[in-house]
Amino acid sequence: MKILEGISLTKVYRSGWIGGRKIPALIDVTISLEKGGSLSIIGESGAGKTTLAKVLLGITTPTKGRVIFNGKDVTRGIPRNLRRLIGYIPQHPESALDPRWKLYDSIIESLRIHRIEKRREQVKKIIERVSLDEDVLQRRPHEVSGGELQRAVIASSLIIEPILLICDEPTSMLDASTQADILRLIRSIKEDMNLSYLFISHNVDVASFMGDRIGVMLAGRLIELAPSRELLRNPLHPYTEVFINRKSVGAGESTKLRGCPFYDRCPHRMPICKKKAPKLEKLGEGHYIACYRYHSED
Repeated sequence: MKILEGISLTKVYRSGWIGGRKIPALIDVTISLEKGGSLSIIGESGAGKTTLAKVLLGITTPTKGRVIFNGKDVTRGIPRNLRRLIGYIPQHPESALDPRWKLYDSIIESLRIHRIEKRREQVKKIIERVSLDEDVLQRRPHEVSGGELQRAVIASSLIIEPILLICDEPTSMLDASTQADILRLIRSIKEDMNLSYLFISHNVDVASFMGDRIGVMLAGRLIELAPSRELLRNPLHPYTEVFINRKSVGAGESTKLRGCPFYDRCPHRMPICKKKAPKLEKLGEGHYIACYRYHSED
């Protein structure tokens, strides 16, 4: 059963108040996440990863396309009864919590919003699950370590027991040892709570550790999607191969809707690649690729 679907998602911004050029942040992106599954999305800065997360969360409305969550079309907004089923862990935990509040108040805020009682019992259960000391709850965000702050954000996102968790590079601001602890924590919570999650990262190793499948984004497009081991063993798109080998290609952002965004840097480019972007199509078992080397123009 699919718990989340993004169907042909496109998001185009305009620069300036009147007229201005079009700036595509997402271009015809289709993804799906099975119940209990995990999907990692990777790409360089400006690839559209965070925009995708915001569209799926209902923070940003797509220019085109649909979002289906738990069988309901939520493209134009997520109703409260479904909103509580989605947890979100942002890249910057310090921005997710009110600096004036103690951590306890931030963690129970969603319980207040959804009018859920037995708050102390819920807090006790969730801080044990995220391995956060109880005395830390009486401190404010600037009074705790980065790891403690991220655990508090995780607790806040999980306290209403969601069924879907969207993680937007939640460990990128942490040191290596703390990062590893948080990643293991999220994976263990997924199993304990039978969660599904979408994990966004720019780090291939992190993405493969966290996701059963990996989707590769470039300049707003999803260009490859495969099981994690398959993608690392056999990357098919020229950009994916370069990205996995940890070479920056400087092709993160896109300013055009036509053509393959990797055209100028691709050693295998063909005339059609400049005129028309290839569609993401299935090549093998669970392996999808957007490249004319593997699919004809038709």
